[in-house]
Amino acid sequence: MLRCVALVLLALPLPSPLAAQVELLSTSGTTHSFKQLAQEVSQRTSVSLAPRLRIVKDFRHHAWVWMDAAQLTAVHKISQWLKKGGMLIVNGDPPTPITAKTFPATLGKWQHVPLDSALMRSFYLLNSLPTCQNKSWQVYMFHERLTIVAMPYPLLAFLRDQPSSKHPCFTTQDRETHVRVFINLLMVALATDYKKDQVHLPEILKRLR
Repeated sequence: MLRCVALVLLALPLPSPLAAQVELLSTSGTTHSFKQLAQEVSQRTSVSLAPRLRIVKDFRHHAWVWMDAAQLTAVHKISQWLKKGGMLIVNGDPPTPITAKTFPATLGKWQHVPLDSALMRSFYLLNSLPTCQNKSWQVYMFHERLTIVAMPYPLLAFLRDQPSSKHPCFTTQDRETHVRVFINLLMVALATDYKKDQVHLPEILKRLR
């Protein structure tokens, strides 16, 4: 009898004390449910993602935040926050192209996502990122650290429990691809000082090709 009880106890799922607790934070919009995404993240990684998006007024108190492109107005505040280690995800195609004029040139520079970027290999090895209407992803680098990721469509609207169907690119996109991209983003955000692994980089690039 005792042996049976022990077997039952071992079969019970126990929460991992090492799991990282992460929230999805945005500076605008409406709070949405991401229960399915949170479940997928927890099943694949050691990260525990909160099942609801939380709206915050002051992004400077958080390590990462999602912001709509139209909100890129408080450039000085964003710049200071990025210098201290923050990471910004621009959730949607900007109304005007984001260029070096948007942020001080002394802070960093914009570029298309290179193949050896942490965004392409932090968890999944990605060959490419989804495009939208011939528009691609951009990243803003500061001291070799990825500080801003600008995507050409609102990824969160696609990944929530009740996906939006208003965006023209959503009908042709694959959810699995976007979940993998999201997890890579999450891993980069959790390791804001992500460095190139010189030991494994050649093999990673070989596999990506």
